[in-house]
Order: sequence, then structure tokens, then C-alpha cells
Amino acid sequence: MKTKFSCFMYPFLALLWLAPAFAAEGALDPARIEQLTGLQGTLNQKEGVFKVNFPRKDIQATVASARLATDQGLTAWAAFARAGDHAMVMGDIVLLENEVNPVLSAALDNGLEVTALHNHFLWDAPKVMFMHIGGVGDEEVMARAVGQVFGKLKEVIATKPGPPTANVDPAKTSLDPRKLEQIIGTAGTLNNGVYKIVIGRTAKMGQHETLLARIADAPGRTYSEQKLALTDQFAPVGYFGKNVWFRTVIDAAKQPDDSFAIVFDWKSGKPTTDETQMQLIAATMMHHMPRLERVRTALVFVNHDHTERGEYVRGDLPEIWANILPRVNRLRQAREDEDYPPKPGGLCRRYCAVKTCPHWGVGG
Repeated sequence: MKTKFSCFMYPFLALLWLAPAFAAEGALDPARIEQLTGLQGTLNQKEGVFKVNFPRKDIQATVASARLATDQGLTAWAAFARAGDHAMVMGDIVLLENEVNPVLSAALDNGLEVTALHNHFLWDAPKVMFMHIGGVGDEEVMARAVGQVFGKLKEVIATKPGPPTANVDPAKTSLDPRKLEQIIGTAGTLNNGVYKIVIGRTAKMGQHETLLARIADAPGRTYSEQKLALTDQFAPVGYFGKNVWFRTVIDAAKQPDDSFAIVFDWKSGKPTTDETQMQLIAATMMHHMPRLERVRTALVFVNHDHTERGEYVRGDLPEIWANILPRVNRLRQAREDEDYPPKPGGLCRRYCAVKTCPHWGVGG
């Protein structure tokens, strides 16, 4: 079996081996983080994570009439960790409904991402919401941004703004939809005080959407978003297990019978031939499913209607690992020796954290 390789290490394996080294490159400044966030925190030396907390002792909430203690999920927090030359922060902010908009705006205005806004409880009164924040950047910038979020939260807690109100009865509306029609360019319908405009969109079904329909209709077992992981002895293990060596997510797969599977991986970039990824997908599937004898892989480039295909049998496993492991071992040795020979590659711009490398910031 002929195999082609890229000039750089496959990103999943590279990040797997390099993450501990990146975390060790610099140390957080807990005292400075506390100063900028205005909160006290604790340092987990083993994990290299500093976490600040803000217990919402002011919230007197009940769930199904049962009193909810602060320690039952009513503590807001933000955790900091090193990520190469930068700091990474993630947090979960506990909010009442009238606090959501101003605190969310404070997060966005200060360069943080808001990745979720949801509830944890049913039948809670008052309604408690949880907002996830995150960001990567200079440690002081991230800490200052988090401080702005908690500063705004403390301000809103002190002022206690009431809920917005609007005395509107749709059935008694005097709305004239003609101006709306002129602005939007589409007519709608007015019914019981509600004016509704429907704008249709014509779209062409892409290759991956057609494939999804065919996968669903084909006979056999169907898998979607299947999370698989291996130990360094190639033994199947839970995706978040402590001894995970390699992880992958199978976008979609069809198994017509116990001995054969077809695996699909959706790609949004430009078409490339990445046989290493196809080999890793096929090998991981076969290690997880001992009765599989043959795996057909397809990298589907959804924006270009292009597919790269490969096919592997169980007898290929020794050759697959024999080709991949030396590259992994070179990376492991480089990490242990703290010696990373400069070499340009497609990951230099987006993934490499070694800014002192002459190739940093160039490439794809």
C-alpha cells in the first residue's frame, strides 16, 4: 500500500503531545489576576489553572419550592490557564434575567466570546441563567476583560433594575404595514394584530447533504458524531479517559455489515489529499470494532463538491502505525529535549505557539 504524507505533523497528534509543553512555557500571575478581576481565586498547581469565584449569595432561589443553596450551582467563576505565549480563560457567569443584557454586553465589548446562555434548572424562581464566556490573549487583557464582566454584574446587582414592560395588545394595534413593505420589499399578512412577512430562500443542495440523505436511506447501522479514542497501546478507551493517546470524531459512518464500514469526514477548506487522516480514521475504527475487516474513508470538501477517498483493510494496521509512530516519537523527543527544529508548514500561522520560530505567522 502506497502512502503519502504531509510535511507537518497531523494536528490532533501534534496538539496532543504539545499541549503540556505549551502549558509549561510560562506561569500565571495569580496576584495580578485577582487584582484585575477584583475576585479571590485558587491555583491548581498540577493543572496549571487559576480560578476566581463569585458566589451569588444574594440570589434567594427555589426549585420546585425547595430552597437552593449557593453551593448548589449558584457560584459564578472564571478559570485561567497558559496557552503558549497567551492566556486562555473560560467562565460560567450566574445571572438573573434582568442582569443578562448588561453583563453580556460587557463581555462582548471587552473582547470576550459568549459561547452559551442557558438555564440549569426547571421550576426555579426567580429564573437563573448561566452565561459561558471565553477568550485567548494577553493575560492582563483577559483578566481585565473578566474584571469588567464581574464589575458590571456587581453594578447591576446594586441597582436591581426591574424587568422591561410594554403595555401592548396586538389585537388593538394601529400598525400600518405599508411602510414596512416599502422598506423590506416584500408584502406580508396582518392577522389578529400580528404582521408576518415570509421570505423564501432558494438553495442548491450540496454534495454532503445529498450524501447525508443517501447514508440515512442505505441499509445498515448509521453513526453520527461518534467520539473515539485510543491509548498508546492502540486499545479503545473513553473519549475523555485519563490515558487517552489519540482522539477523533467520526462525522458520519455507515456499517452495512459487521466486517465493512464507510466513514465520512466533512471538510470546509480547499481540497487536499490527507491520507494520514484517512489512515488514522480507518485504524481507530478497526481498533474499536474488532470484527471490522475493511474501512472505506471519504474526506468530503463540502464547499467544492470534491471527495478524497481511501480504503484500508485490517492487514494494513501494522504499516499504518509504522509510518505514523516515528513522526509521533520525533515530536515527543523534541518536546522532552525542548528542541523544535524550525520548519515551515501549513499550521505555522494558526496553530504554532512558538513565536520565536522564524516561520511563525506564515503559511496557511
